[in-house]
Amino acid sequence: MGSGGGTKGDKIYGLMILGFLWTEAVGNILKFLGTHPCEKSDNVPDNKNTHTLLLAGVFRAGHDILVCSQLLLLDTVTMQVTARSSEELPVDIIVAPVG
Repeated sequence: MGSGGGTKGDKIYGLMILGFLWTEAVGNILKFLGTHPCEKSDNVPDNKNTHTLLLAGVFRAGHDILVCSQLLLLDTVTMQVTARSSEELPVDIIVAPVG
């Protein structure tokens, strides 16, 4: 997937997480999106209230999908998801409303 063309979408979510742990949140995001972490971004340093999770995966029919999930921990967790793919359908599914 080159820098030109393709499809991009993004969405911001408020997540309700009780007893928050970064490791648990990252694991849940990976599992839910069915992607894999890039550049060791699944390792979150201690005492951080923000983190960027870089993800990659292959959607049905072999379409690559790249995801950037920016997380912010204050009283709740806010997650901004940006997805890119050569096809529109994988992007639409990744940024679709959760729940």
